Amino acid sequence: MQLSKQKSYRKSYDLAVQEIKKIPIDLQAEKGGLPLYAYDKGKSYIKFSHFERNIKIYFPDVRFEADDGLPISLISRILILHYLIKATGKPIVGQLIDFRQIPGGLSYYPVFERRAKLFLISNMGNDLDILKQAALLMGGIPREQGDLSFTLFPFPRVPVTLTLWQGDEDFPSSGKFLFDASITEYLSSEDIVELCKLISVKLISYAKRIKKGDIRKEIN
Repeated sequence: MQLSKQKSYRKSYDLAVQEIKKIPIDLQAEKGGLPLYAYDKGKSYIKFSHFERNIKIYFPDVRFEADDGLPISLISRILILHYLIKATGKPIVGQLIDFRQIPGGLSYYPVFERRAKLFLISNMGNDLDILKQAALLMGGIPREQGDLSFTLFPFPRVPVTLTLWQGDEDFPSSGKFLFDASITEYLSSEDIVELCKLISVKLISYAKRIKKGDIRKEIN
């Protein structure tokens, strides 16, 4: 990661930690659909599955821990905190929209397309069988659209649906991310870009490991 980007992420993380310490975490956890557990006087933790990793966040010190013992990336921690801070409790409405339909999304769409969709397609656009296995490893729910489609739940109230079409000699591979219309009740447009980039990075990482034989998940 570039130093300037790392500094920007660190600043965002520090600000998010400061902000979340000022709000009632029990209320925000409930709004985000995240269970909160008390474990000592004045102390609690949230536990949930984030891309099939069991994550804990301890309060009031805002300490992150994963059950697998591996580090949790800075961008993941930022997104988790932003989700908690912004959560309004609005339920999933079942109406799918693309990024351009998000407030401010039209002008920001070229950045979104380059950093998320095109990044994934340029790396894995013709390896849909491997991507399917990768999506399953991340908790993806198969959908019946395109050549490959699945929905991920990085957060309980933020479903993200990715549909891909494999290219041929006449047409390049293509794809699209779709979101529930309620997503802006939980994440900003900038966070949505970062989330989709994170999804793409994780899919590519899992796919490469599957190709190498490091991990495997049977497809039903």
